[in-house]
Amino acid sequence: MQRHSIFLQQPILPPYRLSFVKQLAKSPLLSTTVAYGQEHPRSALRSILNPDGVSVRTLRNVFVASDRLMTAQMGAVTAFDISHFDTLICTFDPRIVTNTLLVLKAKRHHVPVILWGHGIRPRGRFKHLYKRAAEIAEAVILYSAKGKRELQDLGVPEGKMFVAWNSIDTHVIAGVRDGKPLRERDGIIYVGRLVRDKKILLLIKGFARARGSLPAAAHLYIVGSGPMRVPAEKLARDLGIAAHVTFAGETYREEEVASWMNRSWISVSPGYIGLSVIHAFAYGLPMIAGDREPHSPEVEALLPGKNGEFFTADDPEALARSLVSIHADPARLTAMGQAALVTSDFFSVRSMVAAFERAVAFAHGEGPPDLGTYGLDIGHGALHGAALP
Repeated sequence: MQRHSIFLQQPILPPYRLSFVKQLAKSPLLSTTVAYGQEHPRSALRSILNPDGVSVRTLRNVFVASDRLMTAQMGAVTAFDISHFDTLICTFDPRIVTNTLLVLKAKRHHVPVILWGHGIRPRGRFKHLYKRAAEIAEAVILYSAKGKRELQDLGVPEGKMFVAWNSIDTHVIAGVRDGKPLRERDGIIYVGRLVRDKKILLLIKGFARARGSLPAAAHLYIVGSGPMRVPAEKLARDLGIAAHVTFAGETYREEEVASWMNRSWISVSPGYIGLSVIHAFAYGLPMIAGDREPHSPEVEALLPGKNGEFFTADDPEALARSLVSIHADPARLTAMGQAALVTSDFFSVRSMVAAFERAVAFAHGEGPPDLGTYGLDIGHGALHGAALP
């Protein structure tokens, strides 16, 4: 496989994506430039400006309607210089309206197009748009095997689709992870944005109900920031558990996150699951999460009874019961922690890069690349067939 020059369009560059784009920049097979804009003023995510070690193009995001129904990225078409780039990778999302212009420009100049994203969104709207876009593209990269299966069901050829499990830098986490047994820890942890859909108030209510059946030192660590912090702090005071809840604030330094993770025996996602499940598993922490939530694709990593479990959504009593029952069984807790670590081995930024290399090779009609140390992307069946404890 020859070296290809990639124009990678993204809406924004959030902190959780930085480790991946830095690893992508190190690929011997891909020379990548990331083109992106800034976050919406009301977004809980922020976009990183001029990260070290990454070639970038700055775009200006114009958001249409208050709910960001559509986004236009000013400068995207000009930045996509076909004299410099031989591959276009853009977000698989019809709401980024300027991507249509990018794809038309690429097609006019015979530049292969690769789409990257979730695939069909949870509500299943506009399926025909996703199908048509996937058919036009030379290759499609999905966040999960589920996204791939849904497009296959619509008739998109399996051979042009690749799975790049969404991940974080698990290699860095391995260097800061503590080996202290879970049964000797006191903490319950939440890592993520403090926004309404993440249901942090539900977690505080569940912890308050569970505390009487947990050791006296039991403590809840909440790592993150957002508009729900103030009402969450008030609720903790009202329930009389403020001394047992720490609001650690927002941090993207893994050493700081590790200081809280290494005190904890379990992670909780009271609302929908995102990358936090991979983050927890990399520390060897089981996760419990609400069922029937609009989870992101990473939910496929949670195998009930193996590396975590689901509780009845929006039910603080059910959340409390899960916390108490798992903590009361040290052998089960230990096995879940071990299974979480095994699961995290399937998710790495290096595997993501490998999937991108394979997709680019396919889009250019080349043979499979020599993946070297980058490994392979892992399918859903392989994950579920893993020898978990």
